Amino acid sequence: MAIATRQPNDPPHGQIGFSKPSVDAAASFRTILNAVARPGSPQTVAAKTLAAAPLSLAATTALLTLADADAPVWLTPDVRSDATDHLIRFCVGAAPVSHSGQAAFVCGRFGAIEALELPAGSPDYPDRSATLIIETDGFAAEPDALALKLSGPGVDGVALLHVAGFGSAFARFLQQNAAQFPLGVDLLLTHGDQVVGLPRSTKVEVG
Repeated sequence: MAIATRQPNDPPHGQIGFSKPSVDAAASFRTILNAVARPGSPQTVAAKTLAAAPLSLAATTALLTLADADAPVWLTPDVRSDATDHLIRFCVGAAPVSHSGQAAFVCGRFGAIEALELPAGSPDYPDRSATLIIETDGFAAEPDALALKLSGPGVDGVALLHVAGFGSAFARFLQQNAAQFPLGVDLLLTHGDQVVGLPRSTKVEVG
């Protein structure tokens, strides 16, 4: 895992990257692991890094923690910037890919992700699939937020998750993804400093 630290003569984006790589990466990994182990439960990251705008702190932290030279990243056009280019090339050191179907991590907004070709694994190698890091507008129970009922491994009975900024197309995407199990993609939903895990094993109904 190639994680940059800030040096006195770093370029303007030099503050992107864990200040204490080994400590921050370990803490962030535990946070993400908790999110995946408890689907639908928002977890708060506490990494000492600036967000790579327009990505949230949570999405930036997830890429710093999980991606590396052996785990290529595809950013959708809506989240590409000088800061995210610095994050991927210099902080993460992820190998560049020319197509989303080659990526281990695909990051962006759902509207830009849903039409992409996504690695979903194969019967022999279901683990050769992508993890989606999808930016949202938050997880508060607002009137216009999409309400999802979650069940499956890691969920005690049924969990209710509200996702702002999404409509029924996102729920259908999740349902179709779960129907492929053990194939399919895993999801990390992010907003601000919060991350929510939605493994492919999670069953979804509109609440």
